Amino acid sequence: MRPACLKSPKLAAFADLWFDMRARTDLGLPSNEGFPLESFAPYLPNLAVTRRRGDDTPYYHFYGTDLAREFGHDMTDKDVTTNMTAEAKEQFLQVIAIADAQEKQGVAINGRWFVGEVVTQDGRGVELEGLTLPFFAKEGEVRRATYHSVVGGIALGDQLGAHYPKTDGIEFNALNDRPSWMYLRSGSAASE
Repeated sequence: MRPACLKSPKLAAFADLWFDMRARTDLGLPSNEGFPLESFAPYLPNLAVTRRRGDDTPYYHFYGTDLAREFGHDMTDKDVTTNMTAEAKEQFLQVIAIADAQEKQGVAINGRWFVGEVVTQDGRGVELEGLTLPFFAKEGEVRRATYHSVVGGIALGDQLGAHYPKTDGIEFNALNDRPSWMYLRSGSAASE
């Protein structure tokens, strides 16, 4: 069994909220109407919500203010792969192709935990940790909310650059119980 993975306390708290909201519904996933805004508000600055265009391209429907500041631009309405290197884009598209196939078969609705390197504009490599959890929007559309955390933080005024391929990640069926690894790694104290 994989040990606890999450490095960010806020990532773990976001998972707590999502699983709590899921437990309050019989839909299998939370719906956007089921998230009490006052509970959800602390996560919004570091949250990105994705959905699909008519051609199935994933794009950012919502891009939090801290993400926009850290990356130097607002990605709302932009293709999810815009800030990715070619290798990271290929890796991402492979992951979503597998997840899409499972969803179409009715086997799973995937979530994802990941850690990857992002290089800052001053040339430092930092870890970006994220947890992607699906939810139902209007008319049963599945959207995904990803909470992002820069592990250890970035320097004041510095900005993040391109995403590189993820160094670690786990796909999981969000319809199942919370995985035992989806808890805060002991001794973690990521700056947020």
